[in-house]
Amino acid sequence: TTLLVVDLAGSERILKSGAEGAARVQATAINGSLTALGKCIRALGDGAPHVPFRDSTLTMLLRAYLKKASELSRASWSSWREPAGGQSRQHT
Repeated sequence: TTLLVVDLAGSERILKSGAEGAARVQATAINGSLTALGKCIRALGDGAPHVPFRDSTLTMLLRAYLKKASELSRASWSSWREPAGGQSRQHT
């Protein structure tokens, strides 16, 4: 079992917060990591052939967990869409 603790403190709108110096650099890096995470989640959800895990350290660390979560959600969605007996679900 692996436990990852990720500190995303400082994730904020830089202009709104007025962050300067090291705080601004840190907030920019965190926001970049969150953007990269969003791109990976979108690519996995869309079933894209390429997932940009290398875009940030955060996504490289979370790679195995994101892939596993994506596989689980796809399996859950597939089993929901295709009930036993081959009949399609009726939506009302």
